[in-house]
Amino acid sequence: MGPSLIIGVDCATDEARVGLAAARFDGSVGESRERIRLTEVVCGGGEESIVETTARWAQAARIEGLPVLLALDAPLGWPARLGEVLAGHRAGEPIEPTRDEMFRRETDRVVRRMTGKLPLDVGADRIARTAHWALGLTAALGKKLQTRVEAGWDPKSLSSLAAIEIYPAALLKVCGLPASGYKRTDQRANREVILDGLGAELSIECDVTLALEQADVLDSILCVVAGADFLQGRCVEPEDGALARKEGWIWFRRPDQDSTRTRA
Repeated sequence: MGPSLIIGVDCATDEARVGLAAARFDGSVGESRERIRLTEVVCGGGEESIVETTARWAQAARIEGLPVLLALDAPLGWPARLGEVLAGHRAGEPIEPTRDEMFRRETDRVVRRMTGKLPLDVGADRIARTAHWALGLTAALGKKLQTRVEAGWDPKSLSSLAAIEIYPAALLKVCGLPASGYKRTDQRANREVILDGLGAELSIECDVTLALEQADVLDSILCVVAGADFLQGRCVEPEDGALARKEGWIWFRRPDQDSTRTRA
């Protein structure tokens, strides 16, 4: 894997709560700070839309000949069983599968088993609206750049513009960093702990004040780090590839691959 641009997106239905981060990944494997160079962070709600900012970053990278990876903090698919059951269901009829079978994806179960964190159920929670927004973003970006945003499955054979699903809480758990208690405005101290805890992997080359002030922007930086994990082949892979391609897959670092220092 050669040099790439990684764009981390903390997705939300309200653009003012969308965090964006851009980083240059040098394509190497190891623990050097230089391999992930964070170059810009922004929060939505400004004069430039999220699509416009993402397209500008991606187009500049493509002119340089760099592939672009979108690392999105949002589901990109729905439970396979949900679609199968609802396709033939009529109002008032009983439903045989359990709630977990209906509303939870296989990737959600794997994340919980390996990290202890359970992603929101895209089949039964308001996160479905965020998933819809994320898919709208990839469609709009592809239209603006006149290309298709492909789902990323193999870092060795990515298209020039690809997207993957990630989950910041899983990365934080594997790294031994606070996976909760950092979202509120008054929890800046924990955001500082998280950013400092990533220092062994991340070379910060821009003002990250926004990330310390807003968890949405910090999560977009975590998306970038998770995207680099994917590009290096450090993530848990699906056992059932066909099911993952139907439901989507959360790419998160294998617990034995942590390279940050553990913190309480």
